[in-house]
This record gives sequence, structure tokens and C-alpha cells, in this order.
Amino acid sequence: MNVAALTIFLAVLAGAMLAVQAPTNAMLARPLDSPVIAAFLSFLVGTVALGLLAWLLPWRPDWSGVRALPWYAWLGGLYGTVFVTVAALGAPRVGVAVLLTAVVIG
Repeated sequence: MNVAALTIFLAVLAGAMLAVQAPTNAMLARPLDSPVIAAFLSFLVGTVALGLLAWLLPWRPDWSGVRALPWYAWLGGLYGTVFVTVAALGAPRVGVAVLLTAVVIG
């Protein structure tokens, strides 16, 4: 499989996972009675998964360029936090289709 085909396959897989993320987080939020705690637990699982992946993969970053980054380069996690929290809060209220349509419009 060539790199382009693999990339497209992974993008489709990621899109499918995005579609099930909102109802999964909403399911987690229900017994916790808190979309914020559900989002926290979701990010905790994701952090562990990313830590394992970073440990297993051969790539090693060049940390010297990190100091040169602008402050807003660190906001990616905040954007993800907003999305996961809104998805956990919104999916049971408006449904996944409406929620993801609003996300795509955004």
C-alpha cells in the first residue's frame, strides 16, 4: 500500500472514530453526571494511548525548536478539550448527526 492510500485510509478511519466519539463520551458522561469529568477521563485514556505510541515509535523530536514556538502553538489541546466536552454535553441533547453537522459548519 502506498503512502497516499494509507493516509486516506487512516483519515477515513479517524473520521469514523470522530463520529462515534461524541456518543461514547455522552455515554460516559451519563453515569458520571458530568460532561467535564467524562471529557477528562476521555483525555486521560487518550494521553495514555499517545504516551505508549510515542514510546513505541522510532521518531524522536528535536526539542531545540520548541522554545521558538509562539504561545498559541500550545493551544491544540485546548481546542480538543472544547470539542470533547461539547460533544459529551451536546450529543444526547441534539443528536450526533446535528452535532457533527454543526462541527463541520464551524
